[in-house]
This record gives sequence, structure tokens and C-alpha cells, in this order.
Amino acid sequence: MKKNVCIIGAGTAGMAAAYALREIGCEVSLIEVQQKLGGTAVNAWVETWIPGLNPPYLKEILKRIGIDEKSITNSLLSKRFAREGKGGKNLYLPHEKLSEIYWQDMKSAKVEVLCGYTFLDAYIQDRKVKSIRVQNTIDNKDILEISASYFIDASGDGVLATYDGILNKDYYQGEDPYNRFGEDLLSNADLPNEVLIKQLNEPSLFFQVTESDVENGNIDSTVLPLNRISPNTAFLYNGYDNGNWVNPMTGLNISGWAVLNLSRECAYKMAVEQINNYWEFIRREVARRKRDGKPLYGYSDKVLIQRPNGVYAPMLGIRESRRTVCDYMLRQQDLAKLIRSSDLGRNIACGSHEIDFHVYGSLTFDKVNAFNEEKLCPSGIPYDCLIPVRFDNVLVACRAYGASHIALAARRVNKDMAQLGWAAGNAVKWCLRNLSDTQDVRKVNIIDLQSDRYTGFASDIKYIEREILQINK
Repeated sequence: MKKNVCIIGAGTAGMAAAYALREIGCEVSLIEVQQKLGGTAVNAWVETWIPGLNPPYLKEILKRIGIDEKSITNSLLSKRFAREGKGGKNLYLPHEKLSEIYWQDMKSAKVEVLCGYTFLDAYIQDRKVKSIRVQNTIDNKDILEISASYFIDASGDGVLATYDGILNKDYYQGEDPYNRFGEDLLSNADLPNEVLIKQLNEPSLFFQVTESDVENGNIDSTVLPLNRISPNTAFLYNGYDNGNWVNPMTGLNISGWAVLNLSRECAYKMAVEQINNYWEFIRREVARRKRDGKPLYGYSDKVLIQRPNGVYAPMLGIRESRRTVCDYMLRQQDLAKLIRSSDLGRNIACGSHEIDFHVYGSLTFDKVNAFNEEKLCPSGIPYDCLIPVRFDNVLVACRAYGASHIALAARRVNKDMAQLGWAAGNAVKWCLRNLSDTQDVRKVNIIDLQSDRYTGFASDIKYIEREILQINK
């Protein structure tokens, strides 16, 4: 089948790209390995949307979910960079409602949605992807070939952006060598490459517990050390209107490298087993502390008589996998460059989240925290971070975009991915309108792309600079 655009992955970025393209009359194919649209935000239950810019399509979705204008405005920048009372607002998007809206909107648009299909291979000629093949994950028999003028890799892992027909290449994985990007937070000159490539941030898995397991039904962010399970912590949140509680297992003893390079099915089973063990640990710990007359960490003495109710997110929440070698690689130094409306450069996205590691490798918490406190500021992501060096008609808009290990740890949250997908979709829209058959995403006029006719990025930066931003670095 021939399409104008093929989007691989219907996560936050892939959906943003689809929204950008749905109304211009072009034929779009949207490929998703899961059965529901929305990626991590839906299928991994990562409902927290950390502050960042809201592309126009997302702002409309937020209103439909019922989030008020003030909350939307206060979600644009991290609190540390915003004027008093105008920043730091996390938004919480119920995954079931978000999935429903995605389905409704794509059904009404000229977007062919193929759920349950995974990327298989690609036909490449003269620096252009001519077609890809996708395979049905249910029967592993149905194979479709999709031709398109442009491809957007929103797969999360960069399955197309790093594909060369034989082996994956032109990507980085794990912690970068000391001298790759000149990042002074690194001190790993003596670490061998086989150690560096395994330093990926760990995944999480969310699961539900019933309200009867919790005292009074009003526990907020209860923290219990996982000293017998993991060195990290787990948090208990009330996330749903139906009274179920949601627990993100943030301290899984499963490496990001194992999830990427071995079996995700196996990693998922390991995560479920760890959750059950964790639950048993809490039950025993609560009973012991009650017996000893010690605080119960907010849990009831009746808590956890039984294991979790058996409802787990259908997929792991993955923070990091491959990072595509792109025309430009976002790096630590870029996180310290305050974005200005007077000099947008080639930026098409803006983030203000801190560098957030779940596996530190050779980095140290003290150095990272000092950078976050002293140098971090609202900064941009250039369009060139979306262009794989090997292709002319492919954009990568997901956590596999061009970034260092350090930069990705700050610019990988839902709002960042929404902006990247929105920019990628609008860039392809620009190409379809302004190019004949060259199919070269590098020819996009950046000023046009930043304008209100396309992303609206320039206006967004002017707005936060005028109304919200309070720093002057």
C-alpha cells in the first residue's frame, strides 16, 4: 500500500505527529505494536505529564479531559524557573480517557491505524526508505508492505532510524564515553565499552491495588524503602476515579539493557514477580512494625492481607533504549542554554525538567544535582536532533532521537515527546506542501516550522518569556 506518510509507533510522539498530519488530506499509516494507542502514557499507565510546552492539539485534549486553563498554563515550566504561582504544575491524564480520545480522533481522520503490528524490515535506496514491512504480532503470519514518501520513527527504540538491512547501526546505547560530547559530568575515561553500553536507565511497571488494602483511602505518596528488594523506593498513588490505587514500581532490578537487548516478555514477567515479592515484603514489614510499635509508613495494620489484585500495566515504562546518531546530538551543554524568543536558532521544542537518572553508572548524584541547581535552565531541542544521519526522508521523534545519555535523562518526558512528534509531523507537512519529489527533510524552512502556521513554537516561547519565565541567565 502506498501512503504519503508512515508513522511507526503510536505513543505520545507518534500521536502528536498524526494530529499534525490528519487534517491536510494526505494519506497516513499509523503502526503500533500494542493494542491501544498512546504508548507509555496509555499502555504503561504513566499518567504524569511533567511541565513542558503544550502543542495546540494537546491543549485541546487537556480541555476535553476537563483540565482547566489555569492548570494548563501552570504546566508549561518547572516551578524553579517560573514566576510565583505560574509553574510546576504536573498534569495527570487518565490513560483510559486519553486512549478513548486518541481512538475517536484518529477514526474521524484519514489515518489508517494498524494496531498489533511490529516493524520487521525496510527497503532502502539512495538514502531514502522506500518501504517497510510490518508483521502482525498475534498470529506472526500477516505481513504488510507499506510504501511512503516520508517516515516518522516514533517507535521509542528507533527501529527504522537505526536499520540498515543487516544489523542495527548508527546509534548509541548507554553511557557515553568521556570524550564523545565533551560533557564534564562524565568521568568514565577508564570504563570499558561493554560496561558503558549497559548503563541504561531502568524501566518501571505500574500495578493496581484495591482501596480495601489502604487505610482510610487517602494515602498520598507513601514511601517505603525497598531495602530487601531494591535500593530504590516505590510510591503509592490514588490514580483512578474507580477507587483503585496505582503503584509504580520504580526500583525494578531489571536493567534497561536487558529489556532492550534480550526479551521484553521475559523482563515483564520478572517485573511482575518482583512486584509480588515487594508486596509480600511490605505485608511482613507492616506486621513487624506494628508488633514493635513503630510507624507503619502510612499503611494500615490491615494492609496487604492479599497480593495485588492482579491488574498490571500491559507494558513496562521504558526510559531509555537506543539513541540515533542524528545531524545534531543534544548534550549536557545545551541544557544550560536559556532559550530566547529573540534567538530561537533551530529549536523546535523546549524543556525544563532536571537531569533524572535511575542508574548513575560513573556519574555521581552530587555532580548531577549541582548542575541541576546551578546551570540547568529552560532550553531547546534543535530540529536537527530528529534527522538520522543516514536518511533523507526519515525523522525520529521519540526517546531514540539524537541526544547524549545525559541530555536524554532531562528531555524524555511526555511533554518533550509530544513536542518532538508535533514538530516532526509539521515538518513532513511542510515538505508535502513545498517540495516536489526531493523528499528531503533537511530542506524544511525552520522559521516556517516555528511559525503559527505549523508548530506555533515561536509564539509559545514568546508567551512563556513574557508571562511565566522569571530567570535571567
